[in-house]
Amino acid sequence: MKNQFTLFFSLLICISAFCGDNLKYKEVDSLINESQFSSAWKALNKIHNDSTDKAAIKKTEFCLKYFSHTTYHLKFYFADLKKEETLLNRRQGEYSTSELFADFNPEKELLKALRKDEGNPDLHFAIGTYYYDVALSYHDQWKKGKKETMALYYYHFKEAYKQNIKSALSCYAISYFYQSRRTNAKAKKHLLEALKIDTNYAAAHYNLAYSYSIQDSTELAVSHAHKAYDNYEIKSYKADAASMCGILYSDLGKHEDAVNWLLISDALAPGNVVLYETLLVSYLALKKENETALITKNLYAYDWRTGRIFNAILDAYMKENKTETLRLFLENEVKSDTTDKEYQGFSYMHLTQMHINLNQDKLAKENLDKAKASFDICYDKDHAIYRVLEKLAWGIKQP
Repeated sequence: MKNQFTLFFSLLICISAFCGDNLKYKEVDSLINESQFSSAWKALNKIHNDSTDKAAIKKTEFCLKYFSHTTYHLKFYFADLKKEETLLNRRQGEYSTSELFADFNPEKELLKALRKDEGNPDLHFAIGTYYYDVALSYHDQWKKGKKETMALYYYHFKEAYKQNIKSALSCYAISYFYQSRRTNAKAKKHLLEALKIDTNYAAAHYNLAYSYSIQDSTELAVSHAHKAYDNYEIKSYKADAASMCGILYSDLGKHEDAVNWLLISDALAPGNVVLYETLLVSYLALKKENETALITKNLYAYDWRTGRIFNAILDAYMKENKTETLRLFLENEVKSDTTDKEYQGFSYMHLTQMHINLNQDKLAKENLDKAKASFDICYDKDHAIYRVLEKLAWGIKQP
């Protein structure tokens, strides 16, 4: 009977402690729900006015989630928001003197607590989370460089991981570290583990899509790119995931699907040149002449001076045996403004490159001479463009 009473009494103490913990955070949670973050911080400080492990962890979590402004994650400020305000809008706006300064440095307090309890996995996890946030937010602009902060978050997350303290975010962060070191097998393992914890973790799906794409597992890559798109909430991230879907479908030869996804991405975030290059490939494959002509003109207009974009245009046309169409386009560009000798010279130069690739040496030589004649009018004799023309001349077989 005595043992039963002792067990019952111990159970009551545990339940009481658990309920007490829940009750003491009730005010903090209520204020957070009302976006009263300055007041919530004051309430949290009343609960944790000491230097315990739990205080350092709780306060760090609060700082990282609810700050209105921060100075390099070393100083944090909180605000009680108005009804129409959001935390994101407040962060993007100017600092206000009404914001409450938190006299709390997460790095300092967490490391101080860790020195007293070096094996504490919860402290390692909290420190890992802090350094991961710093690495993503400041890159090399923090007091430690990005490589060092990445190594720090990796070390602390791994220490927590060894004791089975992990989250989807920590597994993803570890995989990100491995990817930066090009150890892709380990990176993939931790991405899959992140998805076991949270099947909707968008960033893990996105990085897995990329991982599978470089392994030529394109069908698997597409499935993860879809899930990344479905689960991302930020517009620019959704655009990236949609673009990846489109590029992967184009690689698979599913050009209708490719066009659909690429247009979704373009609607979310216009101006992605790689997206337009892939659209050109798919429009050519689908024999959509009007769309092909429009996107070719726009891509060429975007950057006709450098070779990168023209090389992408040329590759797309050569793949579909449509170089005659490209020749007509370039010849028309030459005639479009005969007074612009620079533009004319580059168009002749691109024609030269195309004819060299097609082993049409006579036409290549003719256009090379025309390019030089145009450049002679607008450039000095020592201009770098003449070295480019020399290299092209080496590719032309002499009769």
